[in-house]
Amino acid sequence: MDINGKEIKLDDVIDAIAEAIKQKEYKEVYTYDECISFYKTCESAHPLVSGFVLSVKKNYEPKNDNDKLIIIQGMIDSQKKPVKDNNGESLSKIEHAGTIDKELLTWLDGKETKIMLMKK
Repeated sequence: MDINGKEIKLDDVIDAIAEAIKQKEYKEVYTYDECISFYKTCESAHPLVSGFVLSVKKNYEPKNDNDKLIIIQGMIDSQKKPVKDNNGESLSKIEHAGTIDKELLTWLDGKETKIMLMKK
């Protein structure tokens, strides 16, 4: 493909579109309620889920204002071991956000990573 005398490969166009779609999924604010909702969804589908580990880390290479933090949430059992699905993949998710809400900030209590064990 030739645009303004510059050759652009189709793969480059597809990569740019994929990146734009991915960035739309970034959140302005990640909330405590979203953490609890993901936990409840996993718990109802997998009886071993007893809690979760949450890690909120600064993104040192943000792509936009909603990419300042990387939030990782993983489900754990009553022994604080990761819970895996039937394919052997851990029940977890990664989110990108600009900030977190006050309730989540309070729950983290100044820590980057924290465990919430809901049931034993």
